[in-house]
Amino acid sequence: MAVGAASYAAEIAGLDAAGLPTTLLHTGGGCTALQARCAAGRHLLITDAQDSLAWSRDAQQGWAVGAYRDDAAEEPESFHTTNDSTTPALLTLVRHTLRSVRQPRAQDRGRR
Repeated sequence: MAVGAASYAAEIAGLDAAGLPTTLLHTGGGCTALQARCAAGRHLLITDAQDSLAWSRDAQQGWAVGAYRDDAAEEPESFHTTNDSTTPALLTLVRHTLRSVRQPRAQDRGRR
């Protein structure tokens, strides 16, 4: 895990600096993701745009970011991808994903 985490040190540092403490997580079956802790009982899972996170940063292609509630992590509240593999693209995608979670879904608007 240490080698995998070292491969994503720039991304982990960028997310940590944005107030999202991040670790490399083994998700099972040899697959990995970055897990970023959010406020209000949520976390982000960050992977390659097409698959689990590559063990080597050089093999990683694009980003996928899903926002999950800690108490119901089966389906993401918000999920977005990009084919851009850069760290700035990841940070932009994370901000976009978090903004979309904070806005009510269309089917929930007007319900009370």
